[in-house]
Amino acid sequence: MSAKEKGKCEDMAKTDKARYEREMKAYIPPKGETKKKVKDPNAPKRPPSAFFLFYSEYHQKSKENTLAYPSVMSQRNWERCGTTLLRMTSSPMKRRLPS
Repeated sequence: MSAKEKGKCEDMAKTDKARYEREMKAYIPPKGETKKKVKDPNAPKRPPSAFFLFYSEYHQKSKENTLAYPSVMSQRNWERCGTTLLRMTSSPMKRRLPS
């Protein structure tokens, strides 16, 4: 970009900045749009995911078997459960599972 073209752009930017500042002095924000919505404490929570339903069911069983890492055992049971269910059903995922 040449110096002449650059000067034109800078002049346009200065005039636009002056116009903006002039308009902002007279600007009055609309009423009612600045308030933040208050979150309802009694609103229903999201339902638990499938893993948390599974974990709550098998937590006691895994806790009795292994006292050291019950969450790791639950994760392994969850993975096994998913693959066995996919093998039992007829689905397109069946082709992707190792035999």
